[in-house]
Amino acid sequence: MHKLLLVLALFLSCCVHTFAQTKPSLRAVLVLGHLEDDTEKEIKKMEIIAKFLTSKGVKVQSFYDKKAIWADIAKASENANFFIYRGHGVQLGEGGTWGGLSLVQSVSAADIAKIKLAANSLVLFQSVCGGAGSSASDNSDIGLKEANKRVNEYSNTFIKAGAAAYFAVNTQDGVLNTLKALFEGKTLQEAYAKACEYWYKIEFTRAVKKETPNIEISIASSEGGGTATRTTYINGVKTVEEIPSIKSYDVAYVAPLNFRLDNMLTPINSSTQPNSNKEPTKKPIPKK
Repeated sequence: MHKLLLVLALFLSCCVHTFAQTKPSLRAVLVLGHLEDDTEKEIKKMEIIAKFLTSKGVKVQSFYDKKAIWADIAKASENANFFIYRGHGVQLGEGGTWGGLSLVQSVSAADIAKIKLAANSLVLFQSVCGGAGSSASDNSDIGLKEANKRVNEYSNTFIKAGAAAYFAVNTQDGVLNTLKALFEGKTLQEAYAKACEYWYKIEFTRAVKKETPNIEISIASSEGGGTATRTTYINGVKTVEEIPSIKSYDVAYVAPLNFRLDNMLTPINSSTQPNSNKEPTKKPIPKK
């Protein structure tokens, strides 16, 4: 009997060891474009994200500022599970629509669509103009229709490249907090609801298209009020000005229902689950 138990224990040990060896590891590509005076500070924040992912066993490749060369990024992005971008938003989609990246070279939406991300991969945008709807150049409320248009334009670029889910947030450390929630076992929708819990109002959550009811889009806003500081750079010249704080759209996602970390290794479960849409109790200070 003792010999039988010993053999069984050794068999189970070998099975666990084999599974650990054959389980595919997740890969992440972190990209940061030049951000003028904030570049070094933002690199440090991206390194915190990289350190967190590495601690979870994710293989990370980083491309920051002058090393953010598209040819290298495109190669690294092949079969990547996470694509994380911090930088300026641009309108390099077809016909001047939102899409593309501001790196050492300008990267168009068409360029991005040519890469092949891993199946069920996740794209995360941290403080990217247009990514969640609003842009630092907006002088008035753009409205939900325009916000929806911008989010769809940016997300479509990466969906064409194979991504299953897209998440954009303008709140400081928004991407890091979302990743932490995912690694705690929460769905992307739950992480989004948590990000919006106090600071934002979820404007809507609905299917992107009638023919794909299991793929949804959601956008959250802040009412604004008071004044805000806007910093712009034109041909290297820095301008700082006080402007009215307008209603802005600062958190958004496009994703399958109940998207979670496990989906990156297994088929997506399209079963439905209601989202938590709580009203905000205080206003945020979004950072772009």
